[in-house]
Amino acid sequence: MKNAGVQNASRIISALPSDAANVFLALTAKDLNPRIHVATRAFGEDAVGKLHKAGADLVVVPDVVAGLELSREALGLKDSKMHKLVSKR
Repeated sequence: MKNAGVQNASRIISALPSDAANVFLALTAKDLNPRIHVATRAFGEDAVGKLHKAGADLVVVPDVVAGLELSREALGLKDSKMHKLVSKR
């Protein structure tokens, strides 16, 4: 991450293949740059709190977002509530 310049970055997105990997990335990024904004995904709602504790500023659970958007479409609802479906620190 140092080679990628994380210590000078303002933002980082973590979409690694496991919650553990995303937690490690958030911890490492915040360690290298406490001011960096970390946005990540969670594979389950149980990981959201852990990711925030690790330093993630924004956590999205794609399966939840997709399910709600599919339901909205199936019910013919016009307004999307996507902005309410992400967990912000």
